[in-house]
Amino acid sequence: MELQTAKSDVRQLKSALEAAEIRYNEERSHSSMEIGNNSELLEQFKTKSSLREAELDAELKKASASIEDMKAHLMDKENELQGISEENENLYVKLEKSLASQREQEVENELKNLVKNVKEHLVNNFTAVALSNWGVATLS
Repeated sequence: MELQTAKSDVRQLKSALEAAEIRYNEERSHSSMEIGNNSELLEQFKTKSSLREAELDAELKKASASIEDMKAHLMDKENELQGISEENENLYVKLEKSLASQREQEVENELKNLVKNVKEHLVNNFTAVALSNWGVATLS
């Protein structure tokens, strides 16, 4: 009977061992599938990440080039503005000189007219005095 019990215990242990091996193999298979799926997901993530990184690099290069173009355009505009400012300053100086020259010419013309009027007045007075000294009547 002990032998029977021992044989029965051995069968139960074998049966338990087989069940444990089956569960182990199933778990191992399941783990292998999960590892495979996770590896596949990881590879997909790496691929998408690499593509996104490339896209972002391209956008960054494009933005950098655009910024450089804008800087160059700004420099051109600043140079143009500087040239216009210098030209404006030169024109202002010329205008001031022209106005001064024009005013000088006006004063000179007024002075000539005054001298002419004084001369005419002196000549008229001198003539009137000379004529009156000689006894000639004048109409003035």
